[in-house]
Amino acid sequence: MKPRVLYIDNLRILAISLVILHHLAITYGAPGGWYYHEGQAGPVATIIFSLFVATNQSFFMGLLFFISAYFTQHSFNRNGAGKFLRRRLLRLGVPLLLFFFILSPITIYLLILHRSDSPISFCDFIKSTDGFGFGPLWFVEVLLVFTLLYAAVRQVAPSLFADEPRPMPRPSAIIAFMLIVSAITFVIRIWLPVGWTLDPFNLQLAHYPQYLSLLFLGVIAHKKQWLNSLELGSSLKWFAFAQVMIFILFPLVFILGGASSGTVDKFMGGLHLQSLAYSFWEQFTGMALIIGLLGLFRHKLNAQGSFARWLSVCTYAAFIIHPPVLVFICLNLKTIAMPLFLKFVILAMPVLACCFALAYLLRKIPLLKKVL
Repeated sequence: MKPRVLYIDNLRILAISLVILHHLAITYGAPGGWYYHEGQAGPVATIIFSLFVATNQSFFMGLLFFISAYFTQHSFNRNGAGKFLRRRLLRLGVPLLLFFFILSPITIYLLILHRSDSPISFCDFIKSTDGFGFGPLWFVEVLLVFTLLYAAVRQVAPSLFADEPRPMPRPSAIIAFMLIVSAITFVIRIWLPVGWTLDPFNLQLAHYPQYLSLLFLGVIAHKKQWLNSLELGSSLKWFAFAQVMIFILFPLVFILGGASSGTVDKFMGGLHLQSLAYSFWEQFTGMALIIGLLGLFRHKLNAQGSFARWLSVCTYAAFIIHPPVLVFICLNLKTIAMPLFLKFVILAMPVLACCFALAYLLRKIPLLKKVL
């Protein structure tokens, strides 16, 4: 068994937990797409929700892509091309098929049961193929394609992946990278705004300048061993910069951009100053958070107790199964009358507990343990 990099495991726990809470927030009134929306939150709650989901969106999936790419080379070196591909196809391809043909139909059928007085049977629903979809496993889709491309390039040009240890890039180079990704993001969103998806793959291309650049950067970071030279002091500065972006600049940008009037369409894309500002805010905030969290976790959270070890082995399974779990819980509690933000706060920890507990139980099944 390969040795665990504990601070990376801890970061995965944080990121996957935020993914689940992100979708729970959308259920209860935050902006964004999800299977089930219970209602519209009040004005103050909407502001808090918007800040929460915008901050999450700025970094959590990019961080997961970076981490995945960072460890790809180590896995390839240890296993060789054939074993590497077999393991990745098993670990990525099988969950993708399980979700597409089983978990996605279950999730959508739960909604049909609650919305229809005389719902069709599950067998008839499956036959209609209306429930098939990738949902949040678009992330696994992209990793699968990345894995195949990486293996192909590695076979053709192995010398490109030889280790060349170098210190972390200077702040000026990092800022230049942020500017480039921000500009590309803005240009892409002129035609493909946030919320537009490439069906049937459920890919929001508005976010892909960051995702693809961080996949590439993860490979480079491993080649140059950047994380080994990540200092706590510089990480704290990047993390502090992100807090200024989140709690000071975000409200200013959105209030001055007219979001307080109830419309945010211009922020999502098109040739608008609001979209330009949001594109730059998102990339600068997200990149700063990623660098800051990597450094903070490496220097301060690079250890695990038994509970954290238990969580770390269940993160991937919890991510895969969380849509039907979350929808099932929320649908069965929809008759409880209370402010939606309060509902989110009360359910946050129980929902996380249910996702990780069910993930743990599923991993007790020998065949599932190999792919989850």
